[in-house]
Amino acid sequence: MLLEPVVRQFAQFARLDEESAAPWVPLCEAAVAWIESMRKPDDPPEEGNGPEEEAPLAQGEQAPPLEGIPPAGGEEEVPEPADDPRLVLAAAGEAFYRYTLAASGGEVQSLKIGDISVSESSGNGGSSGARALRDTLLAGAAGLLEPGFAGLWQVEG
Repeated sequence: MLLEPVVRQFAQFARLDEESAAPWVPLCEAAVAWIESMRKPDDPPEEGNGPEEEAPLAQGEQAPPLEGIPPAGGEEEVPEPADDPRLVLAAAGEAFYRYTLAASGGEVQSLKIGDISVSESSGNGGSSGARALRDTLLAGAAGLLEPGFAGLWQVEG
């Protein structure tokens, strides 16, 4: 997965400009690595599931040229497939959640001991919203990720 689109999306979530987002690039790299570690492997096609074989050509008959395949002798580089936007969003959501936790400075939002309770309301208390965004984006990418990773457990009953 490319890092640049993840950083751009993270910056939008965090409402940061390019310069302000630069120190948080390692956080985005860690989120990309985490999502990549959960990504389903690309399955090669199984035998018998490929395209059906066509009838052999009659003598003297030529096969029509295949679209998108260069003629024999010409080497053309095949571009890598574009990153799936669901994975980019999931990685950016994870980075944003981690950013929100780091930006909150670990301050206590609410504490209750017996009858005494203390709560603090600050502008950095949006980690629950960031968590909800991250969980929604991970759910959107669930089809591309291994089913057993934390956050995508399904309970049947």
